[in-house]
Amino acid sequence: MRKTKEVGSQYLELQPYSTRREQFEFYFPETGQFSHFPSNVSIGSKVTAKGAQNILNVEHSKTITSIKSFDDLLEAGTKEDILEFLSSKDLVNEAGFSFNKIYFLMKDKDFWLKTIDILRTKRIFEATIW
Repeated sequence: MRKTKEVGSQYLELQPYSTRREQFEFYFPETGQFSHFPSNVSIGSKVTAKGAQNILNVEHSKTITSIKSFDDLLEAGTKEDILEFLSSKDLVNEAGFSFNKIYFLMKDKDFWLKTIDILRTKRIFEATIW
């Protein structure tokens, strides 16, 4: 079994008045609370700024307390909720919505037929779903 690094550092040089955004991915082998050491800014070897230490709450599965996006609806909503969304929203201009996010639901024939009816009513053609 290969052991991964528990701590990693990345050194960046920034020009004055510039910013840079970095994304890190974490893997936790178990649930629980873990400390996360924040980023530091230094000039030479002197730390001039640092973020507050974070506690990461790792859970077995994502908990959604309120549905704020289509992705939340896919994770926490029912098929009927999704059909209601398809019926009531402007699918062409709805932020966060993409037909490819619901392709996996089309294996349910009843859901597929209801989706086709909604798209037919809205006069929307989406090749993969049709």
